[in-house]
Amino acid sequence: MAASRLQHAVIFGDLDEVRRCLANGADPNGVLGVGSLLSTAVEFDRPAIVEALISAGADVNELDGDGITPLLRALFSADSSPAVVRLLLDAGAAASVPDPNHGLTPLEWAARASTPEEATLIRAALPRPADDAPR
Repeated sequence: MAASRLQHAVIFGDLDEVRRCLANGADPNGVLGVGSLLSTAVEFDRPAIVEALISAGADVNELDGDGITPLLRALFSADSSPAVVRLLLDAGAAASVPDPNHGLTPLEWAARASTPEEATLIRAALPRPADDAPR
């Protein structure tokens, strides 16, 4: 029962209900269709719900049924905002995992389809090669 209530709350952006469901033990890594609840919140640009799911233990690097991470889903979505990208990166989303269908990294997707702010956020999250490290 709690899982279906959580799914409904994520879809309709009901933050209070998301928090209630999570507090009552609903799984933050639940699935909705082929994607995770986190990917759904990301795609619908619901930063407060993204944050609540992450705080409850949602896996920011979980692949959905299409092999896409929540970070890539954020970059694919016309509705997703830099705030969502920042939340994912701050929670440890892998900025270098490529899209399995096209082989493009999040930075390459951000450069193609997202805002300059998202590209800057991803660039900052990428590990620096040893040769480029400050001395």
